[in-house]
Amino acid sequence: MNVITLTGNNVKDCEISYTPSGTAITKGSIAVRRDFKNQQGEYETDFFNFVVIGKLGEVIANHVRKGDKFGIAGRLQNRVWQKDDG
Repeated sequence: MNVITLTGNNVKDCEISYTPSGTAITKGSIAVRRDFKNQQGEYETDFFNFVVIGKLGEVIANHVRKGDKFGIAGRLQNRVWQKDDG
């Protein structure tokens, strides 16, 4: 089962685009603070990119702004790109 739930702060305003058929595709990034402190006594933060397709993507793009705290649930998918020069 591939399920992930993240709660954190929106890093920047989301980018929304539409497919030729009119389906919304929203891209953004969420900053999630770890539950424990490092050796320097500071909390570290992980940054996750996300993509939301459909009506929910439109809602997020229209209502969640940079710095807002929000939660997102879905599945985790790792994508890797390779440049033309290797």
